[in-house]
Amino acid sequence: MPLVFHRLKRGEDPRVVSLHELDMWVQLHDLKYGFMSELVVKNAGNYVGTFIKSDAKNFIGIWRDYLRVRVTIDINKPLKRRMKLIKQDGTWIWTNFKYEHVPTFCFFCGFLGHSDRFCPRRFDSHFDPNIKPYGEWMKATTRRKNYLIGAQWLRSSREEEEGVANGGDRYRTTQGTLKIE
Repeated sequence: MPLVFHRLKRGEDPRVVSLHELDMWVQLHDLKYGFMSELVVKNAGNYVGTFIKSDAKNFIGIWRDYLRVRVTIDINKPLKRRMKLIKQDGTWIWTNFKYEHVPTFCFFCGFLGHSDRFCPRRFDSHFDPNIKPYGEWMKATTRRKNYLIGAQWLRSSREEEEGVANGGDRYRTTQGTLKIE
C-alpha cells in the first residue's frame, strides 16, 4: 500500500486527522476524437475522485491511445471502472479507467487495501465468486524509461578526461577514436 499522508495545517491535531485520500494518475482509455478535450479530462477526473491536474503532454504531439489525469481518490470508496460521456448532439461513448501504480485492490468490491481472497463480501449470502466486476485490466502498464542510453554510461573517467583534453566530443572505441561533429 502506498503512503497515505495529510499536510497538517496550523493548529490541527494530528491524532484526529483521518488518512483516507490518495493521489494517483488515472488513464482515460477508448476516447474518440470528438471527446479528447481538456473539459472531458477535468470532468472525468472529478468523477473518479477530485481533479488535481491534467498531464501536460495530453494534447502535444501525435495521437495518443489515452489521456492522463492526476486525481485524489477516497480510499473508503470503490474504484471507478468507467464513465459514460455524452456530447450535446446526443452521441455517447464509454471511457475506461486504468490506474497507474495502483496498490492491491479487490476484484469483487473494488476497494483498495485487500485482495479478493480477503474480501468481506465473500461471507454475504448472495455472493457469487464467478462475478468479478473489477480486474487486472484496471492496472495500467507504464512504460519504463531507459536511463542507460548514451555513451556517457559506457565511458571510464580516464576516457572522459582524454575527451575533454582533446577538445571535447571524442569517444574512444575498440576500433579507434570517434569524433562527433
